[in-house]
Amino acid sequence: MSQSLALLDDKKRLCRESVYGDLCLEDDPAWRYWSLPEPIQLAGNWTSVVSRWTPNPGVPTFSHWLLDALPRLALLQEFPADTKILVPAKLAGYQQETLKLLGLLDRVRYTPEPHVLVENYYFSAPTAMISSYSPYGVNWLRSAFLPLADKTYRGPKRFIIQRKGKSRGILNEAAVNEFFTKLGWAIIDTETLTFAQEIELFAHAEAYAGVLGSGFTNGLWSRPGCKVITFVADTWVDGWVEWICEVNQLEYHWQMFPSDHMMMMTVDLGEVKKLLVKAGLEA
Repeated sequence: MSQSLALLDDKKRLCRESVYGDLCLEDDPAWRYWSLPEPIQLAGNWTSVVSRWTPNPGVPTFSHWLLDALPRLALLQEFPADTKILVPAKLAGYQQETLKLLGLLDRVRYTPEPHVLVENYYFSAPTAMISSYSPYGVNWLRSAFLPLADKTYRGPKRFIIQRKGKSRGILNEAAVNEFFTKLGWAIIDTETLTFAQEIELFAHAEAYAGVLGSGFTNGLWSRPGCKVITFVADTWVDGWVEWICEVNQLEYHWQMFPSDHMMMMTVDLGEVKKLLVKAGLEA
């Protein structure tokens, strides 16, 4: 129910697992709602990937879709074969592609309603989650998607992940790009690729770098030993890339730089050179 479609029983008891446990309980929309419309009733067997972090209004972000939503589908094989899937009302093209690759697109119901009463509900709890160490989630995603990579795509082995028109960017981006291109690195805007191409790109990468952001969630597909370098704004620190790298045995390096209120940082190229030397990636 509510934007998170958290699980309640007929006595209005809330399932803790569906709201990420006691720590997040009181921040969940299902805990704070005032009133709800009459429920939409759905016959048959259902499960859901909707949650606080992949809510039914709006489009879920890249990292939350991969880490909070998709691993919940790992249990589908344990449910009845005709089990359908509640998903957010709007999905980006790549999100629909992930479901198509899994052969599940015809089983989803785009669900804008905040109150749904299903006949038979098969609850699959969030497992990976963006900031929770989860080899289970990573291993399932790799086993499910790596075989589905676009083998016709040929990407560079070393590249910068570009962020366009967003916060958490680089004020001296032109200088940073010039520095890396002189070393033979490519500049990649992952949003121009299909999801299957992204998998192929990161699965065969030797090294990639850039501003800490959702593109680095693609470390899910990288091979052990791949070198990952993030530039981190001093106003925003998060550990989800680090734990993905730890699970996949990637070599993770990072450097923090001063930033403004929009988390736009100025990257010291001298520090970048030191970082590359440390990672064994000097020219």
